[in-house]
Amino acid sequence: MLPRQHSPPAYFRLVVSRETTSVLVLTATPLFHVKQLHCRSMQHTDVERCEQLIGRTLSETQKSQLRSYADWLADEALVAGGIGPREVDRLWDRHILDSAAFRVVLPADGATGAPIVDIGSGVGLPGIVLAILLPSTSVTLLDRSGRRHTLQKRALRILELTNCVAVQQDIPEQPIPHGIRVFRASLTAQEVLSLQASYPYHSASILALTRRMDSAIPETLAAEAARVGVGVRLERVGADVLDSPASFLIMTSLEQVEEQGFSWQRRQRRS
Repeated sequence: MLPRQHSPPAYFRLVVSRETTSVLVLTATPLFHVKQLHCRSMQHTDVERCEQLIGRTLSETQKSQLRSYADWLADEALVAGGIGPREVDRLWDRHILDSAAFRVVLPADGATGAPIVDIGSGVGLPGIVLAILLPSTSVTLLDRSGRRHTLQKRALRILELTNCVAVQQDIPEQPIPHGIRVFRASLTAQEVLSLQASYPYHSASILALTRRMDSAIPETLAAEAARVGVGVRLERVGADVLDSPASFLIMTSLEQVEEQGFSWQRRQRRS
């Protein structure tokens, strides 16, 4: 019998088979937790990449919250179906850092505390990441699903995020809270344009684009935006940090730009 002191680590399954020659064949089969441990071992580097992406040095509290959120996504959110099993390996690049990229393209009022509304937030992407990166900014997570709403509240309790609230609400059945609207895999560009035209004084709408549709602003969308008085621009960020640049459509009502002097000038990065 194999001595107890030589038993393999807990994250391996030991398979023992006895052949006719009485030779024991031992096979160590890795479980899912090995992938999770590898993911966690890389998090220190991933947090540094987040700092490089946004051009800011994060506090120890913010770093801890980002790591805890990543662990929660790979554990509780995964089990609940909030993210797919294939997303664990690319959790930082395709989800957390992609969400952090919204911080780079926020308009000037977003950098100085204007509220942010994450519409169709799912399990808190990008809203929870933005709430961590902008602790003085009020962030609202909107989602119509009761299950996802429960997951959001659970994450906020674990992370102790006091500047973020979760609201179960369908869009556009109910009025949208005032603020900069952010969208990630929730609405189409045409739907976001319709909301921007309906709420022209709610600051900007920022829509993350998929890798397959980030080459240019569709002509039909640009024409419709001009017709309803909405300015649309395409912005790409993170080419030196992400596996591929994050692309965003940024929509602002032209009347608001003229009357309030709305500025899209990128903030100067500070270390």
